[in-house]
This record gives sequence, structure tokens and C-alpha cells, in this order.
Amino acid sequence: MDRATLEAEVKRRHWFHSFEIAPGLWTQGHYKPDPAWLFELMGVASELRGRRALDMGCADGLYAFECARRGAEVTAVDVFSPEFRNVGFLSELWQLPVQYVQSTVYTYQAEPADVVLALGVLYHLQYPLLGLHRLNALCRDQLVLESEVRRGWSKTLRFLPGKELNDDPSNWWVPTKRCLLAMVESAGFRIEKAIQHAPRRFMIAARKVREVAPAFNPHEVNVANYGIAPY
Repeated sequence: MDRATLEAEVKRRHWFHSFEIAPGLWTQGHYKPDPAWLFELMGVASELRGRRALDMGCADGLYAFECARRGAEVTAVDVFSPEFRNVGFLSELWQLPVQYVQSTVYTYQAEPADVVLALGVLYHLQYPLLGLHRLNALCRDQLVLESEVRRGWSKTLRFLPGKELNDDPSNWWVPTKRCLLAMVESAGFRIEKAIQHAPRRFMIAARKVREVAPAFNPHEVNVANYGIAPY
């Protein structure tokens, strides 16, 4: 693709991430990610050959592509159409194999990945604990999660429907830091690192230590809550 064609294509597309797509050519997104910095901070291995990575809620896929550069087999998932999200376009442009799947954390089905990213996802979920249980099912080893958090020391989750959070109707819930940590642990992960990297943003690196599953019927509810089958 020649420079003029690339510039026109970049201008035509919708971008969430702002980054240098080619020397001197930047996308017009509103969030500038730094995947290498985040991966180093959260302890993601620099060598991922032979491992599988999943970027859940990938937006334009910058973190997914960082996994691909490190040698992983990568799938990027988001709720928007492949044309709206630019993963396929970037994969072809950069010659980095990242598969894009239009799906949700609730419905996506695949073999567990060694590294699962859920960056800026949790507060978009109507059912956040169910979302964490699904991430457990999709994760074999390492989870890296980043979320908006609210102030307070109690383990509480605040309901913010409509446009109450950041004027964004796709937001639903915001936990306190203690609540977020407790939710991740209850979803079968061991916290390895937790860092507040901005006034209302929190990052967690965790390891899966057990299988969990949401309880949908009386038998499962009783076992989940009490460790015994109903009598």
C-alpha cells in the first residue's frame, strides 16, 4: 500500500487507539496505549512463543499485536464488527497474525489461553462477576486486568447505568479497589500484583489457581455457597 492510499485509509477509519501506524502517520484515536510498558509492569513474558494469548475487549488491538510480536498465537475479541475494529486491517498491514472475533465475554468459546488480557472491560459488563467467571474458563495461567475504580475502602460495587459514568452508555458498574481485588480472587485467581496507575484506574496481574463456574440452578447454587449438594 503506497503512502497516499494508506493515509486515506487511516483517515477513513474509526480509531479508538492513538498510535503511529507508520513512520510519521498517527491514527486519530482518543486513547494512547503503551503495551510494552504495561506488559513489563504486569510481568507478561517478553517471549511468548508456543503460548496462546487472548485480548478480550481489544478495541484496535494494540495489546494483541504486542503479544504477537512476542511470538504468541493471538485472538482479539470485541463486540463490534470487524470493519469497525481495525484488527484485520492492521494484521495485514503489519504482517502480524492476529485473529479477530466479534463476540462477547459471555458468549466467546475457545480453548483456554495462557495469557488473557481484559483491559478496560469490567465496567462495560452488565454482569461483571459472570464476566470474571467466563474469563476464568478462558484462562489457563495469567490474567491481566485493568479497570476504572472508585474511592472507598469497602468492598462495594456502584451501579451507574445510562451515561452516569464518563457520559458513556456502555458503562454499568464501578468497584472500589478492595471490591475489585475480592472479585478477581473469588473468580479463581491469585493476585500477584496490583497497581493504581492513575487516580481512578487500577491494574491487576493474577494467576489462575482453580476452576470456577457460575451457579444457575438450585444444585449448583447450594454447592457454590455451602460446598454440599442440596438435601
